[in-house]
Amino acid sequence: MTSGATPGLEALAADFLGWLRARDRGVEAEIYLSRGEERGVEMRDGLLDGLSQGASEGAGLRILRDGRMAFAWAGGVSQETLRGLYAQAAAQIGHLESDPCKSLPAAAGGASEPALEASLWDEGLFTPPLGERVERLKECHARALAHDPRLSAVLRAGYGESRGEMVIASSRGVFSRDRGTSASVGFSVLARDGDDVQVGSAFQSACKAADLDFGRVAGQAARRAAELLGARKLAGGRRSAIFDPWCAGEILGLVADLLCADQVQRGKSLLAGRLGRTVGSPLATFLDDPRRPGGLGSCLHDDE
Repeated sequence: MTSGATPGLEALAADFLGWLRARDRGVEAEIYLSRGEERGVEMRDGLLDGLSQGASEGAGLRILRDGRMAFAWAGGVSQETLRGLYAQAAAQIGHLESDPCKSLPAAAGGASEPALEASLWDEGLFTPPLGERVERLKECHARALAHDPRLSAVLRAGYGESRGEMVIASSRGVFSRDRGTSASVGFSVLARDGDDVQVGSAFQSACKAADLDFGRVAGQAARRAAELLGARKLAGGRRSAIFDPWCAGEILGLVADLLCADQVQRGKSLLAGRLGRTVGSPLATFLDDPRRPGGLGSCLHDDE
């Protein structure tokens, strides 16, 4: 993983397209390359439970000839891998039906967004040893238990970080690159009052590790565990309710499936065919903004 703007993947894509043009002038191609790595630490009951680290890389290739489009993908990014993908895709072409409407997208102009790109990348990740994260988790372990005398254990404390980069390039002039990082911290705390045992959890994710608040997350988990003690099921009835902000993510998850383009196009969404119609309360607004600086779902381009 390079610290610059993915020169390794860019060069690989450019070399492959040059090789393909010389070999098969009658074919159009689009290539997708990705590379990523992650590492993390897990603690249970205040003791180190494990360290993890891994990496992945892969490539996908679409080729188009005479209205026939074939696709192949594989793990790994190398010229040998890409040429193997071309051989696989080319072998499919003769068995596919021609569709004059099929085409690869042409390059579209667009202004660069250096501020957005900078907000999605943390140059400092993977630099400090994981031992430093272990010490921070241990500090928060003690602070969490001090929140309430009924708290008896921090069942789990964990930290993880990842970074990835991708390149999309085609014979039609498309050449786009994107990269991003993320870091997360989470705690699960056990509360006990007689026979009543409850577990409270909390976590936080951000593009940059400096934006994580270990102490706040540990405190949230501790508070939730303590507040659940003595909870009871109410009889059925119509009531006003105040939801914990944590519930917003659960509600959004339910709505997100309904808004998924794939589900709508297949008619599997309750919102299919209701474009432009009121489907809920005007008090609720959902906005999908891939250009929000520092957003966990933000990116410079789609990778679909």
